[in-house]
Amino acid sequence: MSNWPRRRYRVRAAAGMMLALGVAAGVAGPAQARPVLKLPPRSAAVSWGDNQHGQLGDGTTTARATYAGVTGLSNGVTQVSAGEDNSMALTTGGILWTWGDAVELGTGSTTDSTVPVQVPGLGGITQVSAGLGFDLALRSDGTVWGWGLNTFGELGDGNTDSVRTPVQVSGMTAVSQIAAGNGFALAVRSDGTVWGWGWNNHGQLGNGTTSDSDVPVQVTGLTNVIRIAAGDASALALRVQFRRIGSGFTAVRTAWTWGVNNAGQLGDGTDTGRATPELVSGINVPSITAIAVGGGDCMVLGSDGSVWGWGANFDGELGNGSDAAAFRPVKILDAAVTAIAVGQSHALVLLGNGNVLAWGSGYFGLGSSSLVPVIIPSLAGVTQISAGNNYSLAVHQVAAVSVPGGAPGTPQR
Repeated sequence: MSNWPRRRYRVRAAAGMMLALGVAAGVAGPAQARPVLKLPPRSAAVSWGDNQHGQLGDGTTTARATYAGVTGLSNGVTQVSAGEDNSMALTTGGILWTWGDAVELGTGSTTDSTVPVQVPGLGGITQVSAGLGFDLALRSDGTVWGWGLNTFGELGDGNTDSVRTPVQVSGMTAVSQIAAGNGFALAVRSDGTVWGWGWNNHGQLGNGTTSDSDVPVQVTGLTNVIRIAAGDASALALRVQFRRIGSGFTAVRTAWTWGVNNAGQLGDGTDTGRATPELVSGINVPSITAIAVGGGDCMVLGSDGSVWGWGANFDGELGNGSDAAAFRPVKILDAAVTAIAVGQSHALVLLGNGNVLAWGSGYFGLGSSSLVPVIIPSLAGVTQISAGNNYSLAVHQVAAVSVPGGAPGTPQR
């Protein structure tokens, strides 16, 4: 795993809050049948794992090896992101919520929150990414906003002053995707170029240097990029390339890496780091559909549903039955996988039937460590997953329920 220092913050528990459902209490006549209201299905967030800063969002700071609901997200949840000690969620209408460590709440608070709180003054959010000590949000106008620690310039606003409310990343417009890592950040613009800012001691900004930058700099030589992922000190990009097949051209998606390589994170068979991107070879899939980076390993999802990984494997985070590092891609799963997520020392995959598999460290998050994928019991109907630092988040569909209604003709609130 990485040998650079990890950041930790003091634990403070905040008071929880509850969401109650109110139904009008009408009075039915003696011959009238009491109607039934059917609440439609909705998307809700669940969490499990470490919880010392309230990052599970259940109103406590108690760790859990089994999943439970996140408290108080009043609208349908569309996206979640797990960081180090802080969580983020989007609800219907682009409303942003955070919980956990105070420095990353984005509300100006100096106290941790064990339940979600809304980030004020920042609407129209389309994507969120929780990093290690800082958070990023992408707005529908293509601008990027950040808050939290700024030791290396990871907020991209031209200085290194930490802030507890959102600030705009300098010069970033027409952005289509964001990724927050450990002290550095990446963004893809609509023209397919990649930009990075923050910590760069291992060349993780991909611009050929090892100098930190408090404003965005372009990653060298990458075009036609559609996805990026940021880890501890390495990065991964998904690029569309056109190859001649017969008399025509076919679009092929390929993976590119750069940054630290002490545990084989770059997948090139060596332990030599790079400050510019290089193609990852040996991923035997028709095409790549998703990418993820964790504490010291990388993972990709093939269009055939197979999962491949490489890099650090101290806790079995590669899921291939071994705890030995892999310096080139190895196949982890050959199944109907639709999404992947990698944390500090564990990984998750989402199956097409809505179930979730996990492997790696059992420190709080899995109950016990596993070198191979195991199913998360009873968790079904999942639509999105996110793996953080020893904890996990997921979005799942809550089934429609029926509740007693008011008397016939009584308006329902």
